[in-house]
Amino acid sequence: MFTRSQARDISAALASLGYRHDGFGGWADDRIPSQRDLSLAVGYAGLDPMRIRVWPSEREMTDVLRNVTVAADEYVWEAADGLKRFYDTLAERGGGDGVHRRGLRVAATVTLDAERLP
Repeated sequence: MFTRSQARDISAALASLGYRHDGFGGWADDRIPSQRDLSLAVGYAGLDPMRIRVWPSEREMTDVLRNVTVAADEYVWEAADGLKRFYDTLAERGGGDGVHRRGLRVAATVTLDAERLP
């Protein structure tokens, strides 16, 4: 129904309305959004709420997050790329003391090793 990016935007919009994932497949503080809240979140995410033909009932909303997983691999990959670019920029400028450069070199090595993963 939604791309991963769109789902993240909707999730962020729900969080701004006070509805957050508890990390265990449910809603934090047992606050479950209504259809209206979900419609607002879809709109805040820049999507047209009219494209959703059937909204989950309040009973079904309790299970919406049951199979949610954290995409930690994507986060690490994006963060590692940022560290590599930071190290490259620092190396080009010749800045930073030896301790920081060694730490960044390790981060860059980890990044380069991660690039070889499938």
